[in-house]
Amino acid sequence: MKHRPFCGVRLLLFILITLCASACTPMQPPSPSTSSSGPRSTFTYEETGIGSFTAHSVEEVRKAADQGVVLAQVMLGRAYYNGRWEWGVPQDYTEAAKWYRQAADRGSITAQETLGDMYSEGKGVPQDYTEAAKWYGKAADRGALGAQVTLGDMYYEGKGVPQDYTEAVKWYRKAANRDGIANFNLGRMYRDGKGVPKDAVQAYNFFTVAVAKVPIGEPRYEEAVKARDALAARLTAAQRAEIQNPSLEAQQHYKVATVALKNNDLEVAAEELNQAAKASPGNALILFSLATVQSKLERVEVAMENLKRAKQFGLPPEQREAAEELEINLTYQMKKLCVSDINQCPVITGACICNDGTEINMAAQGSTRKMAGKCCLTQLTKEDCNGGRGPNKCEDHGGVRSVVNK
Repeated sequence: MKHRPFCGVRLLLFILITLCASACTPMQPPSPSTSSSGPRSTFTYEETGIGSFTAHSVEEVRKAADQGVVLAQVMLGRAYYNGRWEWGVPQDYTEAAKWYRQAADRGSITAQETLGDMYSEGKGVPQDYTEAAKWYGKAADRGALGAQVTLGDMYYEGKGVPQDYTEAVKWYRKAANRDGIANFNLGRMYRDGKGVPKDAVQAYNFFTVAVAKVPIGEPRYEEAVKARDALAARLTAAQRAEIQNPSLEAQQHYKVATVALKNNDLEVAAEELNQAAKASPGNALILFSLATVQSKLERVEVAMENLKRAKQFGLPPEQREAAEELEINLTYQMKKLCVSDINQCPVITGACICNDGTEINMAAQGSTRKMAGKCCLTQLTKEDCNGGRGPNKCEDHGGVRSVVNK
């Protein structure tokens, strides 16, 4: 077999020439409607009751908006509202209002609600609460949740519309099935007798649903907890009995939960008991059952909250010992959570007794979830906060005495 000494050199020259040819060919920048990976960009927007719109370039969106395509107008309005530099669209509230108005006139609920926000805040248009109420009203009539709650607020405060508590109740009630704040507002109105007759039981029920729906940590959550607990302390025996009486809906959910527990399906049981508790917010047995299942699922924080409510409304004597055992178990689980994951620390709603014997009500401190990167605990004894000699130690953070893990 003959050797070919120049074969490798020829191959190397071929590769170099090929690379040179590639390098010398000027690169073409991608067009706005394409990506460097090949496929064209796609812009899609959907809205219930109107349909969907898809374009493959910003130019197509603009062209469609100019031709009166409502969803393209919403897309362009949103682009100007937020600023989309990758589209070549700077933030411009005036231009955003122009496109939102055109879309709102053609029936876009999103545009109507956003235009209400812009008039309320004076973004791109003069601040005008009357005009804001007009656009909120159009969106609210068609089921926009945020617009319904905001319109209720406007009637409650008399902002942009005549003050009308009855009208406020109407809009809060429309939003109540989907919104915790609406339930909180209805609770206030039943408590104070604004727009509706005073009714402590109804007020308590709405506050309870608000606590379940408003995310923990939001200001209205704390307000709802305090309002509910303050009202519960003033309820008469007859009112407590009315709240305790389970509704037919609650009974149905409770039966399904019982079957789920027999099949050891804790997730289904928890969901059914949660629905039962919503239907009869003050039923102690339902709340205790829910807390028990949540404890088994290691949902410690909500379990402790529901157990607290169950005890508040008075468990029958045969359940009290089990409730005490559950409370001890939940306290232990809380400590385990604090050791394992700072981000899952329970919200402080109880009292901490420190080594000097002082009882600190953590709820008054805003139910702090954690302080200085450490987790606060509830349901503690003096031994837990024994000057650093127990399993935990007392520390001061911003003037608040709290119990934290070592």
